[in-house]
Parts: sequence; C-alpha cells; structure tokens
Amino acid sequence: MNRRCFVCLLVAVAVGSAAGGPDEKLGSFSGFADDVNKVGKSQLEGATAEQKRKYQELVATVRKDLSELTEITRGEAPEPYRKNLRLHQEALQELVLDTNRPVKERLSTLEAVSIDLQAKKDFARNNPSGATDRVEVSAETPNKMSRRPGLQVWYVPKAWQDDESRYERFDGVSSPAVGSLVPGGYLMWTYDADNKKAGMKQPISIGASGQRKQSIDLPVP
Repeated sequence: MNRRCFVCLLVAVAVGSAAGGPDEKLGSFSGFADDVNKVGKSQLEGATAEQKRKYQELVATVRKDLSELTEITRGEAPEPYRKNLRLHQEALQELVLDTNRPVKERLSTLEAVSIDLQAKKDFARNNPSGATDRVEVSAETPNKMSRRPGLQVWYVPKAWQDDESRYERFDGVSSPAVGSLVPGGYLMWTYDADNKKAGMKQPISIGASGQRKQSIDLPVP
C-alpha cells in the first residue's frame, strides 16, 4: 500500500466512532505520547539485533524529548504547531500500521521524527515564554560570488520527504525568500520554475539553536 493510501486510512482512524467527530488526540501532546508507546511495542520483522537496538533507542529518545516538550509547553499549542504535530503523529501511526515496510525505512522515519522533536524541545527550552512560536526563516540562494534571484523555496517535514502531497513553498522568491516555520526537522530546496529544475534537498533543523530568526543558504539548481 502506498503512502497516500495510508493517509486515507489514518484519516479514517482519526474519526470518532460515536459522534463522527475528529479525534481530539490527533495533534495533541497526549495523543503523540500514545502513538510513541504503540511504536515502541510494534515488532520489527526481519530486523537484525543492531537494528532492533537502534529502534528502541530512538523510541526512548522520542519519548524523553516529548515529555520535556510537553512540560515546557504545558501541553498547549496553536493550530499551526498542532498541524505539524499531526503530521508526525501520522508518520508514527503508519509505522504501526504498515508492518511490511522495510526495516531501514522504518528506522529512517523514526529518526526523522526524533530529529524533529529534538529541534522543538531545544527551541522551547530556549524560549519558554514562546515555546510554540514559529521561526522566521530567510532563505538565501548563493551562486558563486553573488545571489541567484527568482527561485522558489520548498520544504517538507523530513518524516514525509517521499510524499509530494506534503510539499509546501514560501510565498515569495529568492533572494532571500522569507517564510515562518514551526520549529522542527525539514528538507528544504530551491526550484527554478522557468527551467523546471530543482536544487538538491538539504536537511535543515529549524529553531534547534533556539533562535527566533534563522538564515539559511540553499544550493541553486
């Protein structure tokens, strides 16, 4: 089953059985914790001893960072932040549902969620009064000794790097292109719409150093 089919399945799981309303735990810190526990109990069929050890280490790290993040934020967050949490919850739910996914892919997704939560935790720790604020991101597109203008800047949570339906872009073009992002782990890249060429995707941790404004350089196509 492909990732888009799983998204449909996850939407169905997120619907309340009695009243037909949305599951309030989707996008909540408590719901996230429940899904982490389910991931920790899931089996890694065909995994080596080292892969199983790495998997449980990642689960423990995610659980620890989530606990600290929940304490700092008191479990409260605005909708943009909750939307981002939902995306990562869905990634965890897919790990539980899709037992046929290759072990390396499962580890990669869990590692991406871990990197994301670590960035959120570090930002919150450094900004306790605005722990769930967004970071203003300025994306530059250097080209040798100058700046390449007119490029789009795209991004996606790293846990969803293979799902084009999750891709989003800044409103303006470089250089710089400016947007605001929830702290976390992303892949970001440039796109030349005129020549239909994309730059290399770069892993970027937004807010990981606690900064409220962050400038990044992205390679041109």
